[in-house]
Amino acid sequence: MQDHGLDYDYLAADNPELIYLSISTFGQNGPMGHRPGLDDVIQATSGLMSINERGDGPIKTGGPLLDYATDMHSTSVVLAAVLLR
Repeated sequence: MQDHGLDYDYLAADNPELIYLSISTFGQNGPMGHRPGLDDVIQATSGLMSINERGDGPIKTGGPLLDYATDMHSTSVVLAAVLLR
């Protein structure tokens, strides 16, 4: 978002009560910060696929399980921030 001029500092200047959520799979900085955060990548690197096998090796879960979990937790955090203002 910073590359597009929409980082927290810029937006909060107009609205100091802004609740800003930034999600990054491998962190904002660091050695893997540039990697994409696709559900398949997360399932593979976290080891989730290793416990979900069918005959010829590990496979991903049927749906984007980790995307759903991230969405639900993100919503909870934003709602908590709204309530705690």
